Amino acid sequence: MLTHYGFESGFDSHKIGFRVFTMLLTGSYRRNLDDKMRLALPKPLREALGSPHPISLFLAPGTDQSLAIYPLGVLEQIGTALGALSPACKES
Repeated sequence: MLTHYGFESGFDSHKIGFRVFTMLLTGSYRRNLDDKMRLALPKPLREALGSPHPISLFLAPGTDQSLAIYPLGVLEQIGTALGALSPACKES
């Protein structure tokens, strides 16, 4: 199963730390890797991404034997938010 997320600075829905994000492009699709270990993106996701130029997407383990797909900017936002929650980042 492929689950995809897009986050945008916003005012409701999904909270990470003290920052609030609006969740876009959410959905789940059953997919398998082909013989060359490639993952075909479903047409609705390709259309929703809407970019005529190649973009970087990152796969991460999801829940229930699924994969989550994140654009680079979203992954950076999640990393920043999680880093802010880390005790190692807290000043004494």
